[in-house]
Amino acid sequence: MPTPIEKIRDEIQARIARMSEAYFGTRREQRRSQRRTFVQNALTDTARIFILFGDREYDNWRFLATIWKAEKFLLRTPLSDNQFIAIGGTSAVYRRIAEGGLNIDERLGVWTGGFFKGLRMSGALRPCGKRQWYVWENSHRDLIRDMEGMGVFNHLERKTAKNGTRRLRRCPASFLPAEPDDGASVVAGVFAGGNIREAYDENWLEVAGTDEIKGLLGNWGILWKSGFMFRGKRSILLPPSYAPLFSNFLPPHTLERLSSIRKPALCPTLPAIYWDLVMREEGKPVIPFKNALPYSCSMRTFRRNGWKRGDLHLMGVRLGINVVEPRLQVLMRSWYESKVKSRAEGGSKDVDAMEPIITSPDIDCEPVRIGPQTEIPAAVTSS
Repeated sequence: MPTPIEKIRDEIQARIARMSEAYFGTRREQRRSQRRTFVQNALTDTARIFILFGDREYDNWRFLATIWKAEKFLLRTPLSDNQFIAIGGTSAVYRRIAEGGLNIDERLGVWTGGFFKGLRMSGALRPCGKRQWYVWENSHRDLIRDMEGMGVFNHLERKTAKNGTRRLRRCPASFLPAEPDDGASVVAGVFAGGNIREAYDENWLEVAGTDEIKGLLGNWGILWKSGFMFRGKRSILLPPSYAPLFSNFLPPHTLERLSSIRKPALCPTLPAIYWDLVMREEGKPVIPFKNALPYSCSMRTFRRNGWKRGDLHLMGVRLGINVVEPRLQVLMRSWYESKVKSRAEGGSKDVDAMEPIITSPDIDCEPVRIGPQTEIPAAVTSS
């Protein structure tokens, strides 16, 4: 048996061991926490540099020294080469980009994560190797012209490959997540990636017929029609009158293409139906001028067609429209207000850039009531 002195000795040693573990364990946890914070801040700063200035500038100390204080990065100084390798390198930075939350969308213009997501959903952007995309030049010439002017945060190959594609490389912004997942920029990307397709003696926008796109269009109350089969997959057709409403989220050449379609499907019937649902409550029973809504007719044409409220209501019911989705109402009112302002200032009566708009779902509008399905019935055609 241990003697009393040995018991006292063992008790003192145990107390010292517990105190040491508590002290040094806390210090180790603090160092680990500081290390995690440093790595997270370093990845966030480097991700912002990748997106805004290119993926080759993270080790350009002379350039970083000129922008570091102005950009208000989280770290005091740029990373050294060894520190960049220690935090995980390029792969870790791209994983940080995919997490989002960098708060730089306002500096990217229309080229946000939501817009790129819409391009991928529509089929305009397709993966090609590691961190690369390819775009079909013949079907997306205007989109490629817009990509050529994106800025320094991408590299679009100048030459077209033998298969008719152009590669988009070193574009970290294309890996940003959509914030939110069904925002206006995502819908704009879907329209931007659509191809103009003639069907039923009218021109439609053809996009991939995935369930993801159908769900997105259903959340916005946008009508669509079953399209054609291509490589075992069926596409969907969209009326072009929706696309110009998202003009604030579209690049210029793509917006021009979507705003100058000849024989747009369901027009001017569809704009007249939406006018009756959205603008009649404001004391405007008749469309006052041409293009008051995208692809709408003038007052003279409206009266010549002999449309009455009962006729418009019946046509809307046949198309499956009961009440316009709130976010779509905001876009339509903003479009009309921008046209009124442009005409008051003596501007062009063609499609002009809209004023900044609000697309928050928390606006004060009627609730969503679209019919049991948003697909246009096969028997319905433009009047």
